[in-house]
Amino acid sequence: MRLEYLHDGLQNRSTNNYTINQSTRVEGTLINRTIDINLPLFLSPSTWERHRYSKKDISSTLECFPSTTLWRWAIFHGISPTSSAIKPTSMDVSSIIHVSKSVVIKKIMKYIQIHYPSRHLRSVLDFSRRDFKPRLPVHALDESEWLVMLAAVPTSINCSVPLQYQRCFQFRDVNMVPLENTRGQIYAVRIVRKSAFMDSGRHIRKTKYMGPLDIQIAGEHYHNLDEACLFELGKSSGIPSENPK
Repeated sequence: MRLEYLHDGLQNRSTNNYTINQSTRVEGTLINRTIDINLPLFLSPSTWERHRYSKKDISSTLECFPSTTLWRWAIFHGISPTSSAIKPTSMDVSSIIHVSKSVVIKKIMKYIQIHYPSRHLRSVLDFSRRDFKPRLPVHALDESEWLVMLAAVPTSINCSVPLQYQRCFQFRDVNMVPLENTRGQIYAVRIVRKSAFMDSGRHIRKTKYMGPLDIQIAGEHYHNLDEACLFELGKSSGIPSENPK
């Protein structure tokens, strides 16, 4: 199986070759299966690693998504569904529902333990806040970094007009912009160039702000994604840094 992450990691592609009907009397048929899907970014192993998720953080995040989405994640990664995972609905014989959420979470956690073992023991999610689902990771900034990012928070957000920034902020390997100062924390979202967003075929999920927002930085158009985090004043992690791009 080959896994690919296209368009800045926004589109997921899984390619698998397998044989069916193979027996001593019948020659097997070689099947090439390619799956292209757009999974929520909070279900991406690269997001977990970027924000230093612990095993507890990953498990808590999985609990926030419906079994339908989790089984899509599982099938994309080559995990076979159980016989009880899919059942026909009583309202429409052509429709199915996905069940066994606890089963798929166990399967995913087992897969992650093998393929994406977390090296981080300390939880980074803010479990004190209930206004974000899934819970958001929180990172610390020193005073100088805090003041720079705080100054970039827009005074108001009008979704009908472009949101202007002087610069974006680089958080490890992605770009982010602050949207709101809330309860002493800065709510920031990941952004990508509009061209990458459109090429991926991704549609923004329902978030704190209906989107995607049209964000302009130095004449370049960007869109926000469903990956977000909180920054607070504290001992700095050495990020984020200003990015004049």
